[in-house]
Amino acid sequence: MQIVRISRNDWKVKITEDDKDKIRFIARELKDVIDENDGLKPFGYWKSMKSEEIWQHIIIQFCVMRGTNAWDKLKEKKVEYREFLEKMKLENLVNKENRIGFLRETFRKYKPTILVKKPEKETSPHPDIPDRIEQFLNNKNAVKEGKLILFDGLDSLTNENEIRDILLRRCGSSFKMKSISDFMISIGAAKNFIALDTRIIGLFKKYFHLNGDVNLTSIQSNKSLYKAIEKELMEICANIGINLSTLDRILFRSSEISAIDYLMEKISIN
Repeated sequence: MQIVRISRNDWKVKITEDDKDKIRFIARELKDVIDENDGLKPFGYWKSMKSEEIWQHIIIQFCVMRGTNAWDKLKEKKVEYREFLEKMKLENLVNKENRIGFLRETFRKYKPTILVKKPEKETSPHPDIPDRIEQFLNNKNAVKEGKLILFDGLDSLTNENEIRDILLRRCGSSFKMKSISDFMISIGAAKNFIALDTRIIGLFKKYFHLNGDVNLTSIQSNKSLYKAIEKELMEICANIGINLSTLDRILFRSSEISAIDYLMEKISIN
């Protein structure tokens, strides 16, 4: 996968035939193991979801911003996991006194994500996760009068890119392309997006010859580049007969169990 910058808003993404064959092989071998438990809801599912359920997925996105290891460990502790989600309910947060203190203490107790350790008096330009949630709760384009309004007026829209662009504007600095794409996939608001995170970019570098000088930050922070990668991958998926979001979940889940390593070894032998 070779990426060439024409200008900041114009990128050329080329995937070789050899790499396309690898993607087809992976999808064919692993597509049947993906289901709703992998965060792949039917397209349009979000329209039937209650506001609190959507809010839970927003909280999850904040928790996995620095990787999924801490979140996965919390999920294994079923009692603590339920307690954390209960405390993080929107109805329990909107009128909470000293909410930022409550958020910080709750995150220290349950450890759903990696927290940044810094001196108490140090001012960081990058707020920690509890602070990000506090900012989101104070964002009047997302939460107003104790209610989640992030999706207000979007029910009639059918264009995924249009919805994503609106959500990005409404979320302000809270989410970038990876987080909002992953969020939309998880609630069934997208079928042709991919969440380009550390794990998937790592696979692209290891097996699909992604430019060494193209890193995670440059991809996630540039909307045009992100969409250019999606466009090329979407065309491959169309030929396979799956949605890009299905490929996203295949790559993410299978990288956890080293299935991709096994298949790439298998295809090189064949």
